[in-house]
Amino acid sequence: MKYYIYTVLLFLLAVSCSDDVQKWDNWPEWKLISPLSVGGEVLDEEIYSNFQGKKIHLEKGQEVEFSGVDGVESILPSDYFEYISGNKARFKGATDDYSAIYDAANELLYIEKAGATYPEGLWFCGANWGHPQAGIVTTNGWSMNGPNNVLYCYKSGDNVFQLTIYLANNFSFKFFKRRGWGEGDNEITTLPEDNITLTTPFLVAGKSGGDFIPGPLFQPGIYLITLDLNNNTCTFEPKDENIKEQSFLINGQEMGILSEAASYLGVALELQTGDEVTFENFSDVRKMLQPDFFEGISKTKAKFIGTDGSYKLFYDPVNKLMYLENRSVTYPEGLWICGGSFGHPQAGRATVGSWTFNTPGDVFQCVKVADNIFETTLYLVKEFKFKLYKQRSWGAELGSTTVNPQPVDFIGKGWFYSDPATGGTGGGHFTGDFVAGPEFTPGVYRVRIDLNKNICMFIDKVDESQLKPESYKINGTELIQSDILGYISAELNLMKGHIVDFEGFSYLDYMLQPEYFAKENGQYKFTVPDGKYKISYNNNRELVFVEKMTAATYPEVIWITGAAFGHPKISGLLNDDIANWGWSNPKDFVCCVATDNNIYETNLLLKDNFMFRFYNGKNNWNNGVSSFDVTIISEGDFIARGGYWDGDLWKETENFGPGTNFRAGIYHVKLDMNAKTCTFTRK
Repeated sequence: MKYYIYTVLLFLLAVSCSDDVQKWDNWPEWKLISPLSVGGEVLDEEIYSNFQGKKIHLEKGQEVEFSGVDGVESILPSDYFEYISGNKARFKGATDDYSAIYDAANELLYIEKAGATYPEGLWFCGANWGHPQAGIVTTNGWSMNGPNNVLYCYKSGDNVFQLTIYLANNFSFKFFKRRGWGEGDNEITTLPEDNITLTTPFLVAGKSGGDFIPGPLFQPGIYLITLDLNNNTCTFEPKDENIKEQSFLINGQEMGILSEAASYLGVALELQTGDEVTFENFSDVRKMLQPDFFEGISKTKAKFIGTDGSYKLFYDPVNKLMYLENRSVTYPEGLWICGGSFGHPQAGRATVGSWTFNTPGDVFQCVKVADNIFETTLYLVKEFKFKLYKQRSWGAELGSTTVNPQPVDFIGKGWFYSDPATGGTGGGHFTGDFVAGPEFTPGVYRVRIDLNKNICMFIDKVDESQLKPESYKINGTELIQSDILGYISAELNLMKGHIVDFEGFSYLDYMLQPEYFAKENGQYKFTVPDGKYKISYNNNRELVFVEKMTAATYPEVIWITGAAFGHPKISGLLNDDIANWGWSNPKDFVCCVATDNNIYETNLLLKDNFMFRFYNGKNNWNNGVSSFDVTIISEGDFIARGGYWDGDLWKETENFGPGTNFRAGIYHVKLDMNAKTCTFTRK
């Protein structure tokens, strides 16, 4: 080719220098003809636009002679040819007919089998890659046109394919079972459904769309790619002397892939408080380490300040962050934090997306600083949620319903609202998550969990000396342990219209029965007749229940018990909150006070299979008001008499129960014994 171009240039130069001023009237038609011949066959057919080639027969092991080009070795696809010497090379592929295609502009040879499909052959297409002899990008990008955009993989065994290729930064590619587009069965990708394991995940990784893309330790150069579809692995072997193997050492030990986290580099360490830890080949570990475990951190060294033990240090090469953990640690020697939308304190962003215990970056080990006191440092964004766990797995959790967040302006208790617009009940429940308070701003927070005081606090946002032991008071009277497990309570004389002072409570709007209290100007006014009342608080479920202690029988009050109903603030989704017939647990009964002469009102969460009735006194099963004693008023036939099927016969009962069109939710219940009616209004 070079000879051909030189000849044309010399001819044009001679014409331009001639004394003959005559001009050609008709120029000849110049036709580009490839000078390359392979095994005696001249590649003179235009197989693709601007590419010359020919279909030729090649034998495995055949010594092939090339002519028409200098430096034969520099044009060969190394998967198909082994260079011998001079203008000769040995064919390595299977005996068959192939298309030999020559890129004359770049002097590169391509081999392919037109129309071949898997399992006979496999194709490769993508962007930012090149012919191995070029050492630069030769593809035009994602295109099925031309031999330089789609490579035909060398079949080295049954279901095993390989190709040697130059990969540049930002490369991407997929394999195709036939030459052409078409998702699904045509593509072999990094998506889970294709089940391809990348044996060198730090060199090459997978993209969400299934592309093979550079991994965190990738370096541009020549690679041998082997796709083994017998065991579903894809291996990348550097073939370029410019690609330097990268290693990271901790205390002289080289990090490798540990069984706990294939996407991290890791090393096992025996550490004691005060040990110096050294780091080699990292850019700057000051931007990588968790400050709860280390102090005196320089670029290459740090002092360990955690408790003695067997640890594993993991390095996330994608985000360039380190995590230290001892997975065998359980409470009381340690605590763990798991959740979402928080991050490593050196990241400056959220690195944890969702609740999982999968990788070292998903869950953080808290450092024990004293008996029952633990600390960790997190980067938190507005949407953060987390809980505490006594081991590095689900279960044995400590949430915000049992450990109090402080200060409440910055860290609060998660609440779930069961939205009626999407089929919910209109109630809610505390989730146990720790969440952002109203004054929270994103940033790095040091979190201390003091289980002696039962507090989870942001240390930098609270004066710990001012924090008092957990205590709940109403009008100055402290609630004490009740004889009912899970409750604290107090008996108080309360007056209608007077303000009730709650001390130590944080979320009263989510826990009070609305028939007893009305919120006015941020305070809570008692709304029922004067008397002595017992107020019971379940501080795990965050619910307050009120019952009258004097003059506590009909007609001053009337009582409800039954099943599948509950406090009007609950969502109805948690079984622990749902009532069941009885008089011992405050969640199982309701004390309805008179709002007028012989008129009683309450609010209830009613579930699909609810049933209840009214009783004249607590523990009085014999006297009361049944569904037969009143007319049930319910718009839309929500409520009816309870009943059951006796064979093919429906039999009504004394209980109130779901009507034909019942929908679970919060209902206001008004029993009017003057009019002999019971009215149900869905909120």
